[in-house]
Amino acid sequence: MDWVRTIKKHIDRLKAAETFGDFMSLGVGHPEALKGKDLGKYSVRVNGNVRMILEPVKIGERIEVSVEIIIEGVVDYHGGKDNWFIS
Repeated sequence: MDWVRTIKKHIDRLKAAETFGDFMSLGVGHPEALKGKDLGKYSVRVNGNVRMILEPVKIGERIEVSVEIIIEGVVDYHGGKDNWFIS
């Protein structure tokens, strides 16, 4: 149940932000850019090793939250293996 509340809060903050940069600047959930095969995607902490994966869609020169954010799901990608809880 705690995961559901945390995920809902992250989604609400994404909706309220004017741009993806605004959301990132909040620092809530320790957002970080992913590397390697997931370059261009970001993770936001849900609980412990569990992260919500976001992929902003760039429109023109700005990344607009209100236009489109793809939430790929909730995953534990630590330990060299992806363990998807929600996808």
